[in-house]
Amino acid sequence: MRIAAGILILFTAIFWLLACAVSSTPLGGWDTYDDLADWLFLVFFLAWAAFLITGGVFCLRRKRWGLCLASSILCLNPIGILSIIFVCLRKREWQS
Repeated sequence: MRIAAGILILFTAIFWLLACAVSSTPLGGWDTYDDLADWLFLVFFLAWAAFLITGGVFCLRRKRWGLCLASSILCLNPIGILSIIFVCLRKREWQS
């Protein structure tokens, strides 16, 4: 289950990276990066995706249970609920 949780977290991170890539193109609505809010939006979601990638990799490697739980909570979608359940059910794998 820990592997499934890690894959679900990484899947969500890839989704956020693709959402950032699409929204930052002219087809997504931004022609230029003139506004500071546009840059902050992009940096915030890229940092969020980087945190999710870190948590997913740690979940696959069975290290830092707290970081894995935090990243599964931050998935913020139905997949995140599954990853929270998977991480919580397998807490003893990290402690052994």
